[in-house]
Amino acid sequence: MSKLLEIVNRNAFNKIIGFSNDDCSFDPAIENSYLKATIWFKRNYQATTKYSPNVYPFPFILFDHVCPLWRILTETHANSKKIDRVLWASNICKKHNPHRNKDYLSRRALFKKLRKHLTTVDVPNHLYMQELSRSKFALDMNREGDPNYRTFELLTTDTLIIQQFKHLVWPFDAGDAFSEETIYRTPEEFVEKVGRLRHL
Repeated sequence: MSKLLEIVNRNAFNKIIGFSNDDCSFDPAIENSYLKATIWFKRNYQATTKYSPNVYPFPFILFDHVCPLWRILTETHANSKKIDRVLWASNICKKHNPHRNKDYLSRRALFKKLRKHLTTVDVPNHLYMQELSRSKFALDMNREGDPNYRTFELLTTDTLIIQQFKHLVWPFDAGDAFSEETIYRTPEEFVEKVGRLRHL
């Protein structure tokens, strides 16, 4: 960081653009005020947090070598023969962080209630992507990252994402986001909405 600040302070840049790739919802313009960025793009931009006017939602960055936005635009895993199932391939997340035990426990409780409505697979990633593309629906359960890696995998397929409610803001026009018909808040709402979508 000191090297970055040295470069910034030594040069007269017209604009400095910062990318906040953090799982926390903090305001990067305040937390990193020493950088004096003109614009901040925030990965985990939450509707419940008030941000500085120069902070914008940009969830298309992750701790990975592949840009999620590039992956969505260039990778496609489509299959015209769909199986009427809700696929889920993940884990509940280990309790490696004591501050997130509450989230872990709520995920585990939710998964137990949804389990009988899901098809699960435990296969290498390339086979998982094949299974995902053959599925009519796929579950996107909130995890430790927001958004998480699985969300972007789902977006590379033509499988309908059934997503757990979150406060994440997407940078679509006019505040647009995923359809309410595909978002659930409770296990009961999940079952009801999947049942309704099956009959469309």
